[in-house]
Amino acid sequence: LLFRSKQEINLYRALKSKGVSFAPLPVFVRGGDEYQRLEPDFLVIYQGVTAVVEVDGDTVHTESPAEAHARTSALQHEGIVIERVRAADCETLELANATANKLLDNLGKLKATR
Repeated sequence: LLFRSKQEINLYRALKSKGVSFAPLPVFVRGGDEYQRLEPDFLVIYQGVTAVVEVDGDTVHTESPAEAHARTSALQHEGIVIERVRAADCETLELANATANKLLDNLGKLKATR
């Protein structure tokens, strides 16, 4: 796996330790007249909820919030939950574990509302 940042590696290790099903660096292609290729940081499936998780704020991700939204909106319009976490919250493995716990808690709460 060719992660772009230390924060992504930390979140990968944290998610892996949780026993959750996830895909790091998946590639999505939307064909047709408006071809789009999208490689989010993670796709997480938890309690029947599918979410894309983006690590924002590291030195690699320099897009604006509007650009980030435009990039992931095709998946969001298909019903995928988009979760964004701060790179600073994944700076260490301990912080990444807390971030993963919060992320899974949020997805569990979302499941309960459906």
